[in-house]
Amino acid sequence: KKKKNLSGVSLNMPPEFQLSIIKKAFPKKESIGIFFSGEGNGKLLKYYEDVALKYNMKIVGFPLKSEKEIPMILNSMKFQPDILMFIPDRIVIKEKLINYIIKACIIKKIPVIGFNRWFCKNGAVLSFYLDYGDIGIQTGKLSKRLFKTKSIQSVVEPPKRIRILINIKVADKFNFELSEYIKKSADVF
Repeated sequence: KKKKNLSGVSLNMPPEFQLSIIKKAFPKKESIGIFFSGEGNGKLLKYYEDVALKYNMKIVGFPLKSEKEIPMILNSMKFQPDILMFIPDRIVIKEKLINYIIKACIIKKIPVIGFNRWFCKNGAVLSFYLDYGDIGIQTGKLSKRLFKTKSIQSVVEPPKRIRILINIKVADKFNFELSEYIKKSADVF
């Protein structure tokens, strides 16, 4: 099998960046819950767990085989994270299901963090998102650099600019304490 030479800018957000911002946004919170399908995101969850240790935080994984398990997990005594963070996952993908999870967390006074603007529009307190114009500019600069150096090696860069969006209305209404740092540095929905 011939290896393909692909270069570009990844649309994945580095866990190091996400967890550093979460720690700055919620300095008193220590545990972050994540729903994940084992086959697709088990390795990614392990990576989040390792990175979380650097920030004195703990990742609490909630493995899923099907979406039918979610209500049972949300209502169990084990579901007590300080924060719930969504990662892209093949099981937790439907808008209706995500809305259900966000509402259940708000009722339990658990702030939710998403990975695009849609999450804040639908009740998450904080979301990370990419500006695709920024991604295009970064990709163009990478292409120019590769053409200039005539490099044939595959180069995949993380996004240089990840934006942060906070839903101040949800934070205020449900008394989710956000740090002054995040209030000053994030976009407000």
